Amino acid sequence: MKHRPIADRKPETEFFRDMLVGRTDARILLVQAASGWGKSDLLECFAHECAGGVCLVSLDLKGAEKGIAEVFSVFRQELGADGLPRFNVALTRLAPSVNIASNTALAGKMDISVALNVDDQTRKFNLEQLEDAFFDDLGAACEKIVVIFDTFEKAPPELQNWLGSAFLRHIARLPNIRVVIGGQSVPEHSIEKWEAMCERRELREIDDVDEWHAYVQETHLPFPRDAVKAIVLQGRGHPRTIIDTFAALAPRWGV
Repeated sequence: MKHRPIADRKPETEFFRDMLVGRTDARILLVQAASGWGKSDLLECFAHECAGGVCLVSLDLKGAEKGIAEVFSVFRQELGADGLPRFNVALTRLAPSVNIASNTALAGKMDISVALNVDDQTRKFNLEQLEDAFFDDLGAACEKIVVIFDTFEKAPPELQNWLGSAFLRHIARLPNIRVVIGGQSVPEHSIEKWEAMCERRELREIDDVDEWHAYVQETHLPFPRDAVKAIVLQGRGHPRTIIDTFAALAPRWGV
């Protein structure tokens, strides 16, 4: 998996690596950043770190129109329908007409939506049944699972509430799972057990000239270090501003 170069973010990347191999007790990483601070690029680098032996599930929540059903269906797609046997049985019991054999993304969303598109009382019961089976399956599905959610603030409100409560509560009891949630907002502080194994990081400016000089070399931009320094100072370390300035000035340097 090829990823776009980023400048610095070494503390966050090193922490993710520690979390991945168990050098820290944290198994949940929440990355908060305003627009333009390189959060999505950083999460892409995290995904790049997940090489052999890691089952990766990644979802941009701004496309999760079907809410919780969307999350379930993405896990089925990434881990394989056979990887969630208890969940499949629970789904069949709750919605006998669903097509468990189908492994297309669209069919998966539709199947799960059948069980959740009911009255509130029935939906609560059905969701609890699906949750119990789903998380039991995740505990046995892979030796190590990494889940990366981006754009948390764009998720439907019900999905945000579920991720910040039931989802992370279940994750806290599953030692084989690491979760990263990024966004302009992230799940709020909680008194639940998952908070004790959660690391929160807010991305700041990148004003290290050497890091930006390494970035322009990796991306084959023509700027000498003195020019990089001037652009970084003018952009006050704001990643998107600096990158956009590189792009705007590059043609004048013969690129």
